[in-house]
Amino acid sequence: MKKDIVKIVLKSYKEYLKGLYGSSKVSTFKENAKMPIYSVYIFELFFNIYAFFQGFLFKGSIRKKKYIFVNSRFEDIICNLNKEDVVVMGGGKDLLFCVKNKIKFVWIGYLVKAFNIYYYYGRDGVYIKALTLIEKKVTISDHKSLLLWEDTLKVGLSFANLFNKNKLVDVICIQHGLFFLGSKVRPAGINSNYNFFIKDSQKKFINNSNSRNSCVIGLPYDITERPLFNKNIYLVGIGGLGTDDPIYLYSLWVYSKIYGEFIGSGYKVFYRPHPTENVNFCKFCFPDINIVPKKDLFTSSLSVYIGFNSTLLYEAMCFGNISIRINPVEDSININDFNTNLTIDEKDIKHIVNKLNKYIKNNDITYSYEENIGNRFVKCINLCRG
Repeated sequence: MKKDIVKIVLKSYKEYLKGLYGSSKVSTFKENAKMPIYSVYIFELFFNIYAFFQGFLFKGSIRKKKYIFVNSRFEDIICNLNKEDVVVMGGGKDLLFCVKNKIKFVWIGYLVKAFNIYYYYGRDGVYIKALTLIEKKVTISDHKSLLLWEDTLKVGLSFANLFNKNKLVDVICIQHGLFFLGSKVRPAGINSNYNFFIKDSQKKFINNSNSRNSCVIGLPYDITERPLFNKNIYLVGIGGLGTDDPIYLYSLWVYSKIYGEFIGSGYKVFYRPHPTENVNFCKFCFPDINIVPKKDLFTSSLSVYIGFNSTLLYEAMCFGNISIRINPVEDSININDFNTNLTIDEKDIKHIVNKLNKYIKNNDITYSYEENIGNRFVKCINLCRG
């Protein structure tokens, strides 16, 4: 059984990488990430000892938990629930969150390393043992909801395939971003039993989505403050595959033109890199870089966000900010599945300041708080449970 699961996980992960990097680059990516063989032997030795003692020491401490979150990404949802019903499974960062908020924590920091040993060396023993250990911790007796933020990467993919046929576990993917038309990357949610979407239009990207297995939860966090508008501009990085990616370099070139247009306009311009970008390289390109957590950014003030296809444009707009989408000269960048406050063609960048000022003059830039994420989450959970 576990042998079949690990084969499915491996195949799915390779398909994800193929969509992300292209078939010609997957093998190069694999070789660059390979670990020394001695570290494999050391890890296998210590993990076997750890798993042996866990088999004796683990007493079903999450038996009564209703909600199992794989990492603490959805902090607002977790903190809105009864702490007695919640457990977080994750690594060091998640442990700090759980200690701070007095939430039950289960360490699974070994899972990625176990997967890597299987992926790079074909040694599936330690990966199977890791999955078996996790299965024992999760499936004790009663019904539970397993909440993932992704099910196409190493951790989420492992959990989804381990439990998506288990009648005691509802595998739910809470979407953390929007999908983009034309993307070859496999969307999150395809391996889960249920999907909680940000927008209803996301359903068309997941085969067999319907009213019984999907729910629109909206953005998975709250902004309760009503900040004032200031004249900050945030250029939203697309991520891409780094400095060897012509599309990524094209986006930086366009942003440099936009930056130049706002010099002397009274606006303060920041470049906001995608989490996958090299921040040091970005600092070389732009004098002001912003990496403040987005929730803190949205809470501090209403601002202007400019980009190509980022979910951040949608999030910013939902919380009262101004979002401007850039239309590239060619269809080289996947387009988003939502409208923004303004759009501008790359060839018309020289008009962007005037266009923005006209919009601000003719519109009231404010934000009004709506239903909190805790209530929206419970509604979606109830829908899944029938």
